[in-house]
Amino acid sequence: MIRERVLTLALSDLLKNHFTKTIKQRTPVNFAKVHWTELLSVINQSPIDIDPDTFFTHSWSSRFEATTQQKAYKAIKADVVSTNAKKHLLDFVEDARHYLSIFSPETGWQKGQGEIVRSLQALRIFRVSQHTPGVLSLVRANKSGIIADKALKRALRAIENFHFQFTAVTSSRSSGGISAMYSSFGRRLYEAPDSNAAGILISELIDKLEERKPSISEFMAGFEQINFLNSNTKQSALVRYILQKISTHLELAFTEDQAMLTIEHLHPQSMIDHAWTPDIVGSIGNLILLPSKQNGYLKDDDFKTKSKTLQAFGASIPRDILNASEWEPDQVWQRTSNLAELSYSTIWKIG
Repeated sequence: MIRERVLTLALSDLLKNHFTKTIKQRTPVNFAKVHWTELLSVINQSPIDIDPDTFFTHSWSSRFEATTQQKAYKAIKADVVSTNAKKHLLDFVEDARHYLSIFSPETGWQKGQGEIVRSLQALRIFRVSQHTPGVLSLVRANKSGIIADKALKRALRAIENFHFQFTAVTSSRSSGGISAMYSSFGRRLYEAPDSNAAGILISELIDKLEERKPSISEFMAGFEQINFLNSNTKQSALVRYILQKISTHLELAFTEDQAMLTIEHLHPQSMIDHAWTPDIVGSIGNLILLPSKQNGYLKDDDFKTKSKTLQAFGASIPRDILNASEWEPDQVWQRTSNLAELSYSTIWKIG
């Protein structure tokens, strides 16, 4: 007996067919075809791959009801009928532009919105997706004038700081409650009549994030495991992000943009041994940022030799490093611990 192979269509293919059948063509211009092509064109502008099926699931969850990719077609098909199909399709096109500005934040934002861009870039570094329906609703509300940039920055900063603690540092896992929280927030924000109502919802979201953050002991244990070596670059983007945020908090002054800075190991990687293990040498406490030219001056010298050069760099070097007369493994662990406490209580504070 020959079994017939069942071909499962992607969500995007099913929706395309549904919109094509539901939107009646009454003019020479094929409305469904034109706007469907526009939608996919927007998504395809992203420098990183955006899965259309994931986009449709997130968009619908941010406006109407939380759904999964497997159940999305049934939910959307039930609501999209001939009387509203055009509006739903145009809403998807609008959301595609907002979605692009979330996952490709280098586009879609103005010069004075750098803080928004940096938060969105950070969330990409954390490789988190749970937040997307909520963030999509926030961006939509901002672009439509419901919330100002100040409110958007506040919300994104809290989401960034939460996922730094929860996802990037402690690798915590959610049973689904966090995804549901973001979808619920997105839908309620979509229905918010004005900025006051939206502001209340943002405050409630921040409170919920604060309640769900890991404990300081969990955070410190995770922070101490973050590591960067030339032989272990898996966390390089996260380490650079952490050092940049710490440098900004400490008000360090650099001669060039932070994005151009290089990571310097105070105890050099070439001197790893039984006392200076890879865990210690690659830990946050042994790392600082420097312009590449200054980094080149230090070479692979030991700390005492480096210290003389670091003194000349002055304002770009953390004060505790300038004050250190020696550099031993215990000091590195202590500095890592100190930075973890500062990070949890101040730099990545949620509320």
